[in-house]
Amino acid sequence: MHSSEASLLYAGYSRHSEPYYANFKKGLNFYLFRLQLEGGCMAWINDQFTPIVPGDLLLYGPGEAYELQIEPRKGGKRSISADIYFVCTGHKIDEWWRRGSFPTKVNISFDDGLINLWRHIVSEKRKRPGKRSDLLNSLAWALCLSIEQAVNETAKEKEGKEAFIAYIMKQYIEKNATKPLTLEIISRNAGLSVSRACHLFKATFGQSMMDYCIEIRMSMACEYILYSSLSLERIAELAGFRNYPYFCRAFRMRFGMSPKQYRLSR
Repeated sequence: MHSSEASLLYAGYSRHSEPYYANFKKGLNFYLFRLQLEGGCMAWINDQFTPIVPGDLLLYGPGEAYELQIEPRKGGKRSISADIYFVCTGHKIDEWWRRGSFPTKVNISFDDGLINLWRHIVSEKRKRPGKRSDLLNSLAWALCLSIEQAVNETAKEKEGKEAFIAYIMKQYIEKNATKPLTLEIISRNAGLSVSRACHLFKATFGQSMMDYCIEIRMSMACEYILYSSLSLERIAELAGFRNYPYFCRAFRMRFGMSPKQYRLSR
């Protein structure tokens, strides 16, 4: 493999128990990958400092600003931060980076295969300090592909978990549609903030939680209207509408006629 295709520059471990600052505000001229192994720090991501915890993988490309802060904890206690890092360049890695659309930070927990490969690279690099090696460059390329696999698997796992939570919210709405429901109640049951729950539900099902709730209530109301002799006011109440005038307005908007007209037309 030609060195311009995938070239390993540095690889190693870092451990800090004293304040530490790295500052590349003007941007890197290489690729920097860093996996937090122990403790924590703050990294510059999306124009702000973001907490980094064990399992967080940082991925920076050429031209991207990189800043890292390790500061004492509250009360003046020492902060411990340990990581493993990897610095590389090369045309092949340029193409791989453009193809991947990688996030700056992703938590991959601790992928044993990836970490073992990373440690092997560090060990081999120590045996050949300052020397170019086709073996190291091949290992560097293998690590890039392993990182891509770990990132993709993490994304798929996250999508699966989010879809599961969205379906939990959907089932909760279906089960409790006739009760007084609010976004806060639904979100709290799913263990999410209101904004996160609303975004997740709409991204999964293409409609808001409350629109789906009203859809369930309207479906129940239609069943009662068609197959019971209950008054329309009572039907509205049983379907979860506490305000009859609102029920009538919402019904007309959805079906183009009043509840009474709907009953007569059938």
